[in-house]
Amino acid sequence: MKIKKIVASALLLCMIASLSACGEKENTTSNTTSNNISQSSTSSTNIINPEYHNNIYSDIKYESSNKNNDYEYIEYVDHVQITKYLGSQTDVTIPSKINDKPVTCIGGDVDTSALGEDPSLFGENINKVTIPDTVTTIGEYAFGNCPNLSNITIPDSVINIYYRNSWTPFKNTKWYDNQPNGIVYAGKIALDYKADNNETTKNTNITIKDDTIGIAPYAFYNQENISSITIPNSVKSIGECAFKDCKNLSNISIPDSVINIGDCAFGGTKWFENQNDGIVYAGKVAYEYKGIIDETEKLIFKNDTVGIADHSFNNALSLAEVIIPNNVEYIGDYAFYNSEIKSLSIGNNVKIIGDHAFAGCYLANVTIPDKVITIGKSAFSDCAFTNITIPNNVEIIESSAFNGCIKLRTINIGNSVISIGEDAFRGCENLKEVKLGNNIKYIGPQAFFNCSKIENIVLPDSITYIGDSAFEYLYSDYEIGTIPTQGKASSLIQ
Repeated sequence: MKIKKIVASALLLCMIASLSACGEKENTTSNTTSNNISQSSTSSTNIINPEYHNNIYSDIKYESSNKNNDYEYIEYVDHVQITKYLGSQTDVTIPSKINDKPVTCIGGDVDTSALGEDPSLFGENINKVTIPDTVTTIGEYAFGNCPNLSNITIPDSVINIYYRNSWTPFKNTKWYDNQPNGIVYAGKIALDYKADNNETTKNTNITIKDDTIGIAPYAFYNQENISSITIPNSVKSIGECAFKDCKNLSNISIPDSVINIGDCAFGGTKWFENQNDGIVYAGKVAYEYKGIIDETEKLIFKNDTVGIADHSFNNALSLAEVIIPNNVEYIGDYAFYNSEIKSLSIGNNVKIIGDHAFAGCYLANVTIPDKVITIGKSAFSDCAFTNITIPNNVEIIESSAFNGCIKLRTINIGNSVISIGEDAFRGCENLKEVKLGNNIKYIGPQAFFNCSKIENIVLPDSITYIGDSAFEYLYSDYEIGTIPTQGKASSLIQ
């Protein structure tokens, strides 16, 4: 689901260590907010840190559309995304599981072309909805244009709320219309800011309430009256364009708890204008480079840096050297995209490498640290290294992660990997040796498409699904050859 993120990519690791429905539960105290939004306690296990990333679950799907009596949905390798309500009830309790997989997303990047100019996924009649604590993401349009919807139960497990253009998931609902002026909260997310149209002062001081865990992109967009904002220590994530074009915003209190900051979060503010050239920090996050990066530049971050923001150093043309210190745990989406880095050192505590983080960098050498949990979509596409080892903490290799790495010759995939996404190694035309881990369940469509020099692949018994053309053009004669396999896996090749 690649859409504008309202709640930035934070908070993955509260559940990512388990890609299923989280096993044992750690109870927290339930809070109830005003304005008919209730919050239930969150459930999590194997908590490393309650932060990071845009998705707890994989983007690897089995089917693009399914139906039961009440819902249309997309079934992924480890979760379900509800894309439309088909029932007629006005009081709806969303199920926690479909097909024995946790429902983690409502709405999202779905086809709304058949729904008209003002799409509604839940219809006009719904007036109450209860969301289960398996849900981590509320996607665009989810409850928009439900004019009678006045009562929503949002669990603390919701850490991502998506946004497209002017569409929040709650646009044109009675719930949103009834919110007073000021910050609008959806669960523990600062969703939006409602201002009085007659407000003329340019000296508004904003304090976000304690226990807020994320700030939506565009939440305060173009609010010229705001001059200062205080962010509590509970906030882990500041979303894309969250304060963009708040022209009079000069004073921002950013706590050390913030791990991830979205693209252009502070663009067009006095705060950013007042920063010196060089690496600009927002709290302990390397937010952006101000000025022009020389091709001989050696980027050395502060030792206490904990995150590198989305889009922070992309299109830098050429960097002599990038040294990412050991305290960094999150490298954001597109962080170094298309920057042609000559030398890269990734600190050994990095856990998340975001989508397209190093795509187009033509890296000749890279070592993925052992603590990495997620390698994002197209994270290393078109790089120039010759071998790669996927460490044992990685469970998902997302789509196109190493697509087009034409010099890659050997890959060694750790035993924790359960899924290899679509096009993951597509076009690695010099790849000869592939060692797969023993627990892989899913190999996506065209995962090894046109890897014409591979000599053999041993497919373990654990595999339950192999997508279309996953091994097409595996050999130089452009036919699928005889692949040494174990047990049932050979029969799954399409």
